[in-house]
Amino acid sequence: MEWRLGSLSLVNIPNTLTLARIILVPLIVWLIITHELGAAFVLFLVAGLSDAVDGYLAKRFGWHTELGAYLDPIADKALLVSIYVTLGFANHLLVWLVIAVVSRDILIIGAFILSWILSRLPSQSIRSS
Repeated sequence: MEWRLGSLSLVNIPNTLTLARIILVPLIVWLIITHELGAAFVLFLVAGLSDAVDGYLAKRFGWHTELGAYLDPIADKALLVSIYVTLGFANHLLVWLVIAVVSRDILIIGAFILSWILSRLPSQSIRSS
């Protein structure tokens, strides 16, 4: 089942799972802050499983959407960066590790944005003098 807005597919099962994963992020962060690490870990596993399931369903049944192509990596980055930063602030991870992981993700996002911008620039031919 799929809901559409014109030609844009908005909601299907993989997108719904991805949105659920995004919704889990603040809950997992809150559980870490309140020292409920076991519950946070269980929800992290659920989020990881939902990532695998939404990817499988999208590939198996061809339920790819433009929205899903954007939401899935956003959900992944939001989940991992939030957890690393929260665990760092709670002194469960070393600061250098948090900085390394977050910096890596910032570089990946920056490279993606740069690539997207460059792909939209009009191509210019180089004139020989």
